[in-house]
Amino acid sequence: MAGALVGGAFLSAFLQVLFDRIASHEVADFFRGRILSDGLLGKLKIALLSVNAVLDDAEEKQVTKPAVKEWLDELKDAVYDAEDILDEIATKALQRKLDAEFQTTASKVQTCITSSLNPFSKEIEPKIKVVLDRLEYLAKQKDVIGLREVVGGKLSERLPTTSLVDESDICGRDDDKEAIVNLLLSDDASGNEMCVIAVVGMGGIGKTTLAQLVYNDNRVKEHFNLEAWVCVSEEFDVFKVTKTILEAVTSSTCDIKDLNRLQVTLKEKLTGKKFLLVLDDVWNEDYVDWEVLKNPFKSGAQGSKVIVTTRNGSVASVMRTIATHHLKQLTDEDSWSLFAKHAFDDSNSDAHPELEVIGRQIVKKCKGLPLAAKAIGALLRSKLDVDEWDKILKSEFFRLEGDYSHELVNKTRHLSYFKTRFDSFKKFEYLYEAKQLRTFLSLKLSPRNETFYLTTKVLHDLLPTLRCLRVLSLSHYSNITELPDSIGKFKHLRYLNLSFTAVKRLPDSICKLCNLQTLKLSGCQYLAVLPKDMWKLINLRHLDITETSIKEMPIQLGRLKCLHTLTTFIVSKNSGLGELGKLSNLRKTLSIMGLQNVVSPTDALNASLKDKRYLEELVMEWSSDTRVSESERTVLDYLQPNTNLKILTLNYYGGKSFPDWVGHHSFSSITCVHLNNGKYCCSLPPLGQLPSLQDLSIVGFDGVVKVGPEFYCSDSSSINPFGSLKVLKFKQMLKWEKWSSFGSENEGGAFPHLVELYIQNCPELTGGLPIHLPSLTKLVIIECLQLVVSLPRAPALCEMQLMHCNEVLLKDLPSRIQKLKVEGFGALKSLPEGMMDCKTCLQELEICDCPSLMSFPRSGLPSTLKTLKITNCRKLEFPIHQNFSSLETFFLIDSCDSLSSFPLDLFPKLYDIIIRGCQNLESLSVPEGYLHDLMTLQIQIHDCPNFVSFPKGGLPAPSLTWFWITNCGILRSLPENMHRFLPSLKYLRIKDCPEVESFPEGGLPSNLNLISILSCDKLIASWKGWGLQQLPSVRKFSISGKSEEVKSFPEEGLLPTNLTFLYISKFPNMESLDKKGLQHLTSLEQLWIQDCPKLKYMPDEGLPASLSFLRINECPLLKKRCQRKKGKEWHRIAHIDCIMIDEELIA
Repeated sequence: MAGALVGGAFLSAFLQVLFDRIASHEVADFFRGRILSDGLLGKLKIALLSVNAVLDDAEEKQVTKPAVKEWLDELKDAVYDAEDILDEIATKALQRKLDAEFQTTASKVQTCITSSLNPFSKEIEPKIKVVLDRLEYLAKQKDVIGLREVVGGKLSERLPTTSLVDESDICGRDDDKEAIVNLLLSDDASGNEMCVIAVVGMGGIGKTTLAQLVYNDNRVKEHFNLEAWVCVSEEFDVFKVTKTILEAVTSSTCDIKDLNRLQVTLKEKLTGKKFLLVLDDVWNEDYVDWEVLKNPFKSGAQGSKVIVTTRNGSVASVMRTIATHHLKQLTDEDSWSLFAKHAFDDSNSDAHPELEVIGRQIVKKCKGLPLAAKAIGALLRSKLDVDEWDKILKSEFFRLEGDYSHELVNKTRHLSYFKTRFDSFKKFEYLYEAKQLRTFLSLKLSPRNETFYLTTKVLHDLLPTLRCLRVLSLSHYSNITELPDSIGKFKHLRYLNLSFTAVKRLPDSICKLCNLQTLKLSGCQYLAVLPKDMWKLINLRHLDITETSIKEMPIQLGRLKCLHTLTTFIVSKNSGLGELGKLSNLRKTLSIMGLQNVVSPTDALNASLKDKRYLEELVMEWSSDTRVSESERTVLDYLQPNTNLKILTLNYYGGKSFPDWVGHHSFSSITCVHLNNGKYCCSLPPLGQLPSLQDLSIVGFDGVVKVGPEFYCSDSSSINPFGSLKVLKFKQMLKWEKWSSFGSENEGGAFPHLVELYIQNCPELTGGLPIHLPSLTKLVIIECLQLVVSLPRAPALCEMQLMHCNEVLLKDLPSRIQKLKVEGFGALKSLPEGMMDCKTCLQELEICDCPSLMSFPRSGLPSTLKTLKITNCRKLEFPIHQNFSSLETFFLIDSCDSLSSFPLDLFPKLYDIIIRGCQNLESLSVPEGYLHDLMTLQIQIHDCPNFVSFPKGGLPAPSLTWFWITNCGILRSLPENMHRFLPSLKYLRIKDCPEVESFPEGGLPSNLNLISILSCDKLIASWKGWGLQQLPSVRKFSISGKSEEVKSFPEEGLLPTNLTFLYISKFPNMESLDKKGLQHLTSLEQLWIQDCPKLKYMPDEGLPASLSFLRINECPLLKKRCQRKKGKEWHRIAHIDCIMIDEELIA
């Protein structure tokens, strides 16, 4: 539905692309060469111009006139076909031009082109005539359905939105409104940053309406001194938007024509005022534009807020929002209420029950979009004819996703879908009819590194039939090891993404894709070589080969003149830097690897890095075993980049010193420098001269003994060194002894804006840290045992990590520290008294690897503490009688051996408890008669050999969602009354608890989603009393045990019927899977079987039809019987889309 509302606008833009294509020299030459009838091109253009003239009118009328919507759909289909044909012509001409380059004479070239195009012209001319007939027919139909040309623009341009709203006309947005209002009224959590809140959702979902509701709320009006509403829409002109904001703030017109004066005036108007600004319908994704626009906003008082409404989540990212509210569709009931308000007088449908039945079906097809419900309701207002309503219900107006009718699929052009763990063929089977499909785009729902599998039928059977594809993405499918040769026939393909697949080689036929613009191969770790004819991809603009095993570049790479992105260039004996020099349009990021293979320093000049003015990030890397070489200094000198560079990384540089350009003040745009493993360098370059440098990392410079004046600036420089630096890291400086200060550093010295300082593995460093760091908030010192000087004076310091250092550093800790980690102080017996005095703001404390530590300070732990983590401190006495009223997270790992009982009642706000390796812990306890509920969400207890009990009567933790207990050898029972006291429990995992005999009386909580019972033999022996059938929410179940009595599994009635995942492991005598126990699992999708050496039989009737993934490991007898097509059990599992045996994918 939402897509329908922009159909006309899309077509208008697409037609302009088509006109450009008609005017292209490839197409024009094709027609002018008498290869086709001269009149066809002119007729095609006239037909397209004719329909283009009425598109604005059609866009306005499509919402209320289904016939217009159908006409637009048919036109879109015909235009797509026309573009396919023109693209085919241009591609054919380009291919022949490339082939002709192999010919030796002009006559041969002409002969080649003419002879090859004659058969092609006979094939293409009928196609053009068919499309032309369709377009001419549609051009005539425009008059029949009442479309007319609009002179001077659209009939009615889209009106800008305003802040006014009729609240009686809104349904189902109360919760959304309260969420945004609460964000507006809350304390400013963004510090000095501009506080931006984004409302994100698809078109027509009600983003503007929600913003209007919030804007007019009385609480909001009282909270802010100043409010302004601005409709931004598609055109994000900084000048126009700023002017509109100023006019809204001043309630008067403005005739300022200079952006600077405009912003200065706006800044003055906002200074000291707590303002609310709504920017409605923002499309801008340009970070720079937003940075310019927001400059005046910074003058407002703390607590000022900006609300942005947008369809695009990346807009919210660019604007660095503190919160993003994703607006969801309305419920069916809310949609009906809204529809009824517009369709019936007084919103009352009681008098027309037959219309309500149809209306509710219409509302369901509106998919929760308020704009759709409102528009269709208005269309049917006061129309009481059932046939009228039924006509709308059955109209093409409602062709929506999920409707896989033959006609719809045949016209489908674009497909995007979210990957699941195992994408079976059923998911794509209907696409065999989508012959005109242009986009096949797989998407990841989660940013986590997950493994995905795609049935090979898609790759080898389906995709070769989709010859019109422009976009093909198969990224993150780990079972894709190769592409079929048929990929070379995808002549329209522009975008190919194989990132993070297991592809080992690319077929040579890929070099026939002369239209290909983007080739993404990042993360293809098995890919070692690119096809030798890559130079034929003359339209290639983006080539990403990061994290691959490619060792050298293909020949003649410099012929790819359109290349904008080349992530990596590898220097080898067969690919020198000269080819890189020919790529003049490179931009963004470039890594040059293998620089030890540069034969002559003058070859580095051929890379022409100085001329690559669009490069923003440059990585240069030599081999890790490079020996000291003065020629490398010359190579690096000749590789001087353009001064527009922003990020520079040098890895394994083998020279003794740096050329003058490294650190030169002319590189005024550089914000980040990483120098890694320059082990032969004796001094550092004058990086303090870089005026924009914000992030500096120096690692592995073994030859540097002193960091002195040369580091800050050259003798001739008068600038304040490191004036913009925010992050500074020194690591693995094995011979570094002294860090000399710059001047007095008391005021106006170096590092005025340094926020984070890391000094790690510098064993000889004795002193010389900067004296005054006014902006420092984080200090990390690791493995610097000789460092005994006072810490820098840093009034803003709030986070410290002191690890494997001298104890002297602990004696003078700032009192305002909020996060502190202390690790590796082997002789430390007690934490210093002043470390936790009454002034402290300490919220997080982590103590690790202090084997002699016995006590906390006598003053106790601060009441502000929220997180406490203790690891490998066995002698430490846990201060049970302290105040833990604020503690939320507690980790106790291999520590506090004297602790025998953990009193939960002393931790009223504790959310997460993880206890591991606490040798003498016997119980978790609460006092008898304790009447309060615990706030705990997670409890994990691992490797506690003496743990025996939970609180008597049960754990009063109604919010607990995760309960995990492993390797507690003498524990006999789980908490009592779990079904009553733990109603929120979703994840239960019990492992290596051999004495636990049964679940508690009353059974398990009904909301459990996952149950895992591993190596608990007595508990497994009592499975008949588990009562899992009473747990409808369980989706995942894992069981593992050593019981020798189990011959078949699972027993009938044991498992919950809604299982989607089942894991069975380590039953030594199990021979078969029980058909009675599996046949009712009609939702089962994944079955994993592990380490069952005698298992050899599948159920006679086979496994559930719903199963899409079967994984078998360490089951030798079953492996033999499940061999593809020849094993005795194969026919019982052949229907499963994905089968993996001993980590080998066999189907």
